[in-house]
Amino acid sequence: MKKKINVLIVAKPWQGGLQSYYYNAFNRNINCSVRIIYSYPNNIKDYLSYKFNKSVWIKKTLDRINSYDYDFGFYINTAEFLKYVKNKNNCLYLTDNPSLHKIHTENIIKIFISDLGYKKKINIKGINIEELPFGLDPIIHKPQKIKVDKKLICSIMNKDPERDKCLQEILNKGYKIDIYGNYFLRHKFFYRNPNSFYPSIKNHTQGKIYSKYLISLNIHAGILLNGTNMRTFEASGFKIAQIINYRPGLDKFFEPDKEILVFSNISEFETKLDRLINDNKFYRKIIELSHKRAISHHTYDQRVNQVLSGFK
Repeated sequence: MKKKINVLIVAKPWQGGLQSYYYNAFNRNINCSVRIIYSYPNNIKDYLSYKFNKSVWIKKTLDRINSYDYDFGFYINTAEFLKYVKNKNNCLYLTDNPSLHKIHTENIIKIFISDLGYKKKINIKGINIEELPFGLDPIIHKPQKIKVDKKLICSIMNKDPERDKCLQEILNKGYKIDIYGNYFLRHKFFYRNPNSFYPSIKNHTQGKIYSKYLISLNIHAGILLNGTNMRTFEASGFKIAQIINYRPGLDKFFEPDKEILVFSNISEFETKLDRLINDNKFYRKIIELSHKRAISHHTYDQRVNQVLSGFK
């Protein structure tokens, strides 16, 4: 019987759930045995210990990492730990706006990045850098049926200067969009349009939100340079029609205006939203095609296969 690969994930308990999605996917892989160690407290007891003496808490975490005899380390946004680990068979996965100091690369065999727009920024001689996009967990991101009269448009997003510009134009046109995130009580948009903004939601409840609407509006944050964010893949799994503002590289993952609708200005937004509203056949087809693409090409199980493809 083939020996399983002992995989160690080192990650923060990120609210976006990325570490959990990878844990689930590695755990489903028949060739892997997986364990996760958090690089930041994920319960009250740990948090109090961390606040009482941060350096001691970090040392204990490093001791836990170094005491585990793993074959392959998958470090998510935790480059600072790699300087001190004994095992040298590790890859580093960087998301959002990554930065990296050379001293942290000594125990890395490969670097993955979610956004190819940052590849030049972290280009390091002798280390291969590969794109590893976001995806969806098909067990979690799946359609939910709730018997309600669906409202038109929602958006799950937090405040960002680039989003502000785009959102301002849309709101100025009089569109009613229900927005869930930290705009609520913390931004001028909320006070101007209080009936359009709702508090942030827990990541595991986004399916319930999407099930109440016909369309998801996804405006990328300014930090994203190439490709698309987690929301695009996850919403496709939930089977909701999407209208998304353009970013270079987006078409690598979904075919614009066939699987998702893409806009670059307010005029395009209005035209494409109008088609979603008035062409029911097209509306249903775009949902099915985006879901089909997501399930066939963009699951975290497939991302894990990519990560493991270079493992020896």
